[in-house]
Amino acid sequence: MKQLVWRLLLVIWIAAIFVTPAYSQSDCRTLVPQAVSLLVQSQTSFEAGDSVIGQALVNAVRALLAPCVQSGGCAEIAQADMLLAEIVSTTDPKTVIGLLDRAKDFLATCLPIATFETPEATEPSTPPTTGLIVFASDRDGNGEIYAMNADGSGLRNLTNHPSNDFSPAWSLNGEQVAFISDRSGNWELYVMNADGSKPVQLTNNSLTEDDPSWSPDGKQIAFESFQDDNYEIYVINADGSNLLRLTDYPGHDKHPSWSPDGNQIAFDSFSGGYQELALMNADGSNVRQLTNHFGNNYFPTWSPDGSQIAFVSDRDGDTEIYVMNADGFNLKRVTNWPSPTLTVSPVWSPDGKQIAFVTDRDGNYEVYVIKIDGSNPQNITNNPAYDGLPDWSWSSGRVK
Repeated sequence: MKQLVWRLLLVIWIAAIFVTPAYSQSDCRTLVPQAVSLLVQSQTSFEAGDSVIGQALVNAVRALLAPCVQSGGCAEIAQADMLLAEIVSTTDPKTVIGLLDRAKDFLATCLPIATFETPEATEPSTPPTTGLIVFASDRDGNGEIYAMNADGSGLRNLTNHPSNDFSPAWSLNGEQVAFISDRSGNWELYVMNADGSKPVQLTNNSLTEDDPSWSPDGKQIAFESFQDDNYEIYVINADGSNLLRLTDYPGHDKHPSWSPDGNQIAFDSFSGGYQELALMNADGSNVRQLTNHFGNNYFPTWSPDGSQIAFVSDRDGDTEIYVMNADGFNLKRVTNWPSPTLTVSPVWSPDGKQIAFVTDRDGNYEVYVIKIDGSNPQNITNNPAYDGLPDWSWSSGRVK
């Protein structure tokens, strides 16, 4: 088996070195699925203790994507390559797995995407004028956190930092934003004021944090962290003290979302071969599964009144937005884009009548707003760069 793997790696390595055309963005996107598949095999090898094969597969991926790094075919490929380069000098298995996961996340933004005409809206665009949306974008050359009004106007760069900043999350009162940044050299959890001032680092370790979610009282932040061989849900005080682990399962537990009443946290957890939605009490007790379907269910997010949960599922073949009651019943599908469109990261409007989300339906990743009945989808970012990971403030306000 190892001889077969080595032959495959040798073919990829030779092809990458001696066949180096000028790759376009489209060319690079076609290579990404193969690269991601090899990284999955690499991660499996590292987890099994076979670091030689794991490292060889990482090297093969870097060789495969080298022309894209050189030509700038997709900016996130270069960022993934930087993470993969760190593995060469890394001996800690946990750090290696974290780097592989982050590299796969970057490559996922360069997956092949469909391009097709956006249908005209059946009614005028009427997004609400209250509540600001924050999101991540690399439109200025690196990952930054931006704020805008719900109609896409009033765009403002909140972080304006040479490092990468992602995954913004509003506090319930709209006064602070939690986010993830690599400005310290690792992916750590930070908090800043709503205007971008006074950023404070809350975590400090060599691994990966992501997907923060505030408690309604603003005193704690739930997030996912790759600290114990897989992703688990943790909670920390808003001043960085009292770090607590809430989940302890062999599969990944990700995307925590705190209920509006503060009593529960929704998240997705690997169960039976798929990511499934689950609920737990805010202290990590009383875990119960909400979904049980042949397909992945993830990115749960609570409606403002706590009666519903929006989420992403690929149960019908494509990733789409669904809404269900908080008890798991009364499932409704919100989006229905032509295959193979990717649709992720739903968040609710302050009045619970709309959902902001990310989709590549226009040929690149944009932030959209749609009514919960699936009507009147509106592109509110409309920029050729990556725009994603939105969060909608439930407090009133506008960027002037």
